[in-house]
Amino acid sequence: MDPFIRTTNNELLIIGGGAAGLMAAYHLLKAGKTVTLLEAADRAGGRIHTVRQQGYALPVELGPEFVHGNLPLTSGLLEKAGLHKLPIEGNFYRVENGRWLPMEEIVDGWDQLLQEMAGLAQDMPLQDFLDQYYAAPEQARLRKEIEYYAQGFDVADLARVSVKGLWKEWTAEENDNRKIREGYGRMIDYLLSECRSMGLQLHTGCIVKELHWEAGKVQASTADGRQFVAAKAIVTVSLGVLQSEAGIAAIRFSPALDSWRKAATGLGFGNVIKFQLFFKQAFWQEEQADAAFAISWEAIPTWWTSSPFRDAMLTGYIGGGLADQLSGRDKPALLALALQSLSGIFGKSLDELKALLVDARITDWRQEPLTLGAYSYPTVGAGDCIAQLKTPVADTVYFAGEAVYEGGHPGTVEAALTSGQQVVERILRQ
Repeated sequence: MDPFIRTTNNELLIIGGGAAGLMAAYHLLKAGKTVTLLEAADRAGGRIHTVRQQGYALPVELGPEFVHGNLPLTSGLLEKAGLHKLPIEGNFYRVENGRWLPMEEIVDGWDQLLQEMAGLAQDMPLQDFLDQYYAAPEQARLRKEIEYYAQGFDVADLARVSVKGLWKEWTAEENDNRKIREGYGRMIDYLLSECRSMGLQLHTGCIVKELHWEAGKVQASTADGRQFVAAKAIVTVSLGVLQSEAGIAAIRFSPALDSWRKAATGLGFGNVIKFQLFFKQAFWQEEQADAAFAISWEAIPTWWTSSPFRDAMLTGYIGGGLADQLSGRDKPALLALALQSLSGIFGKSLDELKALLVDARITDWRQEPLTLGAYSYPTVGAGDCIAQLKTPVADTVYFAGEAVYEGGHPGTVEAALTSGQQVVERILRQ
């Protein structure tokens, strides 16, 4: 036998070791299946990436950070793992011209906006909706707020994102936002430990370049020449990778899966650039001690404190088309924009901020070659695309991930966990 072919009588091969892939592995192993998981990175977790910063107590989340509302699968795993959700302490402020204005609504006129979105007879992209309903000069500010929110929270391309999809998500939102005291990475550690205890075979640094399939058999070929054979495969790579045809993590399907590839490209996959800036002291408490979030019109518009932790760290965030305009710039250029933004928000000079700055981490998710973006957003016609991706290929190849999800929490860890669990339910019903 060719030593590069791994058969091991596997029933299931999972490509991608993020939340969806690990959740799928967990439930398959519980059902007594044999599972091999291939992860392109040198660690499991995917876009969940928790790191530590020397001298600071809090976990630093380069990817997902918050637990938004009542999320049953996420909360259940956190409880099983003995991890703790902590409420964020402090208020939301909009900062304009040095004034800190408490935010009572996400966007002024929010309820009226939702009513108009709900009344649409036919779905349309948000850009068209704004052109039709928010074109008057006196609505310019409100329109800008809507655009910034859709790009920030939903990482959306305004010309593609679905109004009905946004309405579904925005009306399902809950105000209870929490952080995980130990970090999201510990939840991944727990899932991985449970899977390993049940016999999971995990291969990291294993980039799948081709998946050959026929009914009842798959063979994955990796960039370093290894091959893995199983009866079925679950593909849980990011939507960005699934859409890609030329990236280092792009997968070629043989025979081609044109309908599934078309469905993937029909969905939206947005970008986030995330900034973590570490300082000698929490100077922002001098300006507004009760602030947890500051929303502005600066180049990097959204910032939050380490609440409920007390570390001297600020996190900056920009998403969607705004992030894509900056994507690919080097770290010094991005850091300069971040400091300029903080100067505008807090009224401190650049020299003062540079003197206080200890370190900075900047993550441009569009430039991460194994993900090629941050998370998905709903496009017009997304329902049909998701339905296609949920359709098994000859009961042999399956797709899962946060983008292959229909529910009230799109683009979240909960969406990924749900998709991973649901794909296993489909497999076990066969």
